[in-house]
Formats: sequence, C-alpha cells, structure tokens
Amino acid sequence: MLKNYLLLILRNFSRRKRRGWLTILGILIGIASVVALIAVAQGMQASINQQFEKLGTNKLMVMAGSGAFFGAFAGKGLTEKDLDVVKKVEGVDIAAEMFFKMGKIKFKD
Repeated sequence: MLKNYLLLILRNFSRRKRRGWLTILGILIGIASVVALIAVAQGMQASINQQFEKLGTNKLMVMAGSGAFFGAFAGKGLTEKDLDVVKKVEGVDIAAEMFFKMGKIKFKD
C-alpha cells in the first residue's frame, strides 16, 4: 500500500514538475516560518524575563486597606509597629516605609 502511494507521488511529480516544486517550496517556507516564529517568541520571553529580573523579583509592597489607589480609601494606615513586624519576618533583608498622599494640582489659578 505504501509502495502504491510512493509510485503515485512519483508519477504525479514527473508529470507536473512545476506544481511539485511549488509544493515543496511551499512546505519549506511553511516550516521556516514556524521555526522563525518560535525563535521570536522565545526571544521575547527571554527579554521580558530579563526586564522583570531587573525590577527585582524579591520585592514586596504591603499597603493598608483595599489597595485601591495605593490605599487612598483606607481608614487606618500601617504603623511603625507593623513595620517592625515585617522586619522580623524570616527572609526579609530590608524593610522601609513609603508615604503616599493624594492631592489636587492646579495650573494657572
């Protein structure tokens, strides 16, 4: 059965040479494009991972309240006692406080 298929392919290829070469060319272009897309995707993934590593994957931000708008709607903020508790956690090298305040800015009156 396989022998019959191979004979059929060879007979058709010998009768329609241009069509056969175009088919082979199309298959080669398709394979090359898939390989190129995989290479581009892996390169992009490596680049994104590198950018995240620059930001630091070992950082954590703790905010009071719901976290909406950096805790702007939180009734009670974090205290120095909370900071001391975070500093005592195993694996924490540095803990620091950060203060955010929302306000309005006017330009020309």
